[in-house]
Amino acid sequence: MRIWVAYVTYFILICVSAVMGFGESGAYSLRNAMMFLYPFFALISYLLYKRDRHYWFVVLLLVSFAICRLVNGGRATIVAIFVSILFIILVKTPLRVRVVLSIILLLFLGGYVNKYAFGSKGSEFFAELNTAIKYVEAKHYAPEPIYPKSYNPKRRSMSYLGGMISYKLTKEQEEENKKLDEKYKPIISNGHFRLLIWRDMVKQLIDGRKVFGFGMGHPSRCYSIEKLRMAWGEWSRDGWIGAHNSYVHIIYRVGVLGFVLIWYLFFLIVRAVKRITSDYSIIMCAVIVWYFTTALFQLTFELPYYAIPMWVLFGIFIKESEAENDEGRNQRKRKRKSQESTRDHCQVTEPLNLQAGSFILPTDV
Repeated sequence: MRIWVAYVTYFILICVSAVMGFGESGAYSLRNAMMFLYPFFALISYLLYKRDRHYWFVVLLLVSFAICRLVNGGRATIVAIFVSILFIILVKTPLRVRVVLSIILLLFLGGYVNKYAFGSKGSEFFAELNTAIKYVEAKHYAPEPIYPKSYNPKRRSMSYLGGMISYKLTKEQEEENKKLDEKYKPIISNGHFRLLIWRDMVKQLIDGRKVFGFGMGHPSRCYSIEKLRMAWGEWSRDGWIGAHNSYVHIIYRVGVLGFVLIWYLFFLIVRAVKRITSDYSIIMCAVIVWYFTTALFQLTFELPYYAIPMWVLFGIFIKESEAENDEGRNQRKRKRKSQESTRDHCQVTEPLNLQAGSFILPTDV
């Protein structure tokens, strides 16, 4: 009963936050709120799943997932697949093999980090990032506020949005910006792009002292990206930029409550992993690990074509883990009862054998 009260309270709070944000940014607030409501698909699948009826549905879901990943794969997808395969190996192998594989993995990661973080490529990457940060902090920038609720999706032209973003700079500031362009000439990669977004989001939380986040209606703008004129078509069209990290986005919206939600999510996964025994559940969990890994680099929890299948599978996985845990508990109970009955039988029959044997006279007498 308490868990249902918690679910209803959670649902009401998210809906209230979405309605409050609707007055600020319109449908954009609903889009952000859906990221917190998609998990109810896990609750629905948990309640409706029957192992004997929906086994092939889950198999079909896993096969379709594999096909989609092979057709549409990026760097984040490749990393997530690697992590999923590693998870299967570590779960399925004996303890000694796990230790050896863990040592090999740590050595591999150590070499990779040493090469790309502290080596020549890593030093270049961080030097370029440092240059970009100095550039955006020194550059003058005075944009007008962007109001997403006034955005008309039927007119996706730059001219339509030109009046929404303007630069009110003096001639001196424009000249200083030109000097900055000549001095720094920042080179930005895809990795820098994400790090700058996360940096700005965290900085906004700290500077604004938003303990409980910005809510659902606040547009997530990244002024570093805007100053660098990166992803112009995206943020100038929509009035906001995607976080490209679902965990950071959750914390950005609800603050410390986001840490609680993320902790509870991983708590459920770790508890379920300890319960599962079948290959069927391990593969399901590996797919969920894939989803959660891509959430570090993509909008996994925000986009419905990622979030809905993930949460449906998550609910089924939790239900299956509980079923396997109950089966294992029942087997242990039966085994314990069998051992106790065998021990009791031995305790009863042994004195009788001794008593019967006491009447047998030695043969040499």
